[in-house]
Amino acid sequence: MVLTFKEEEKQVSPGPLNPEIYGENSSCAGKALRNIIILQAADLVKDRVNLKGFYRRSCVGSELVDWLLEHCPFVQCRSMAIGVWQLLLDMGIMSSVDQHLYFQDNYVFYQFSSEECSYLYCEFEREEEWQNGVKLLLQLVHLLPARAGTCDL
Repeated sequence: MVLTFKEEEKQVSPGPLNPEIYGENSSCAGKALRNIIILQAADLVKDRVNLKGFYRRSCVGSELVDWLLEHCPFVQCRSMAIGVWQLLLDMGIMSSVDQHLYFQDNYVFYQFSSEECSYLYCEFEREEEWQNGVKLLLQLVHLLPARAGTCDL
């Protein structure tokens, strides 16, 4: 069965993928990115309401993309930023409140997990190292299924 882009958007996520698919180091990098958002961009994480309900400590997809583009000059386009957030969604580091399978660069709410990195020492946990974690995640973006509107990675 071949799905069109619109049909894919309507699919419901079966749950986070096993982090071992990407490796523990990439999971650590994703959690470091989550932590930096919570610490340095706390204004993005807030209680929100829409017609479907009330969502505590959630972020808007397009605002996450904007933030990553602003704070990581090596993230060159919205598609690259979407790929990074898609990895966090796949790894269960964040989830869509509407259970979307694919990260949406629009007014869709996302919540971060509270699970911490299981490594005794995470090389990305220091404030100055989180961008290296984003660089690692960018290396994995090409493993994601191709979607419309991607820039040259």
